[in-house]
Amino acid sequence: MDVHGAAVAPLGTGQVADAAGVTRPTASRHLQRLQDAGLVAWEGQSPKDPRAAWRLT
Repeated sequence: MDVHGAAVAPLGTGQVADAAGVTRPTASRHLQRLQDAGLVAWEGQSPKDPRAAWRLT
């Protein structure tokens, strides 16, 4: 996984899952834990926003 590219541009949950080689539900669970720890932030209008993305904090 290229973390340098991820640091520059926010990624959708599916993009994170593909890069990590895991399913979307698994990626979502881990991203939520990272958000709880203050390491990533979610940017979107609603939970179903197709443009929503995760960014490193």
